Amino acid sequence: MTLKTEYRNGPVPCDVPVERPYWESCREHVMRIQACDACGNYRFYPGYVCDRCGSTALTWTPVSGRGEVHTFSIVHRPAAGFADSPYAWALIELEEGAVMASNVVGCPVEDIHIGMAVEVVYDDLTAEWTVPRFRPSEKGA
Repeated sequence: MTLKTEYRNGPVPCDVPVERPYWESCREHVMRIQACDACGNYRFYPGYVCDRCGSTALTWTPVSGRGEVHTFSIVHRPAAGFADSPYAWALIELEEGAVMASNVVGCPVEDIHIGMAVEVVYDDLTAEWTVPRFRPSEKGA
């Protein structure tokens, strides 16, 4: 996702047309990602073609927002504009199979582990921008 330099503990995303439905759903606190109408692949990062079969028939589809930590890194020295550290930057594998990068919040960074069940929570950065983050799941993945 492209970032611009408005800050509240980090930059906010830029308004990029292909990403707009994703960010609009985040603002509604609903997770929608693209699903391929041809092969059923769920994909994240928003794009114009399916990365599995090449079809351009993609539909924005609600997903559970549940998954597990695929891998992660603890950031102790954040980049300029990111205020709080340490923080966890993770790849989250959603139940539907797509993998997305986000933060793990709501627990000490020392408790995060690969395979940890997580669920989405939303952080309203501004009136226009809401970002998904993930916390340990109470229900399991």
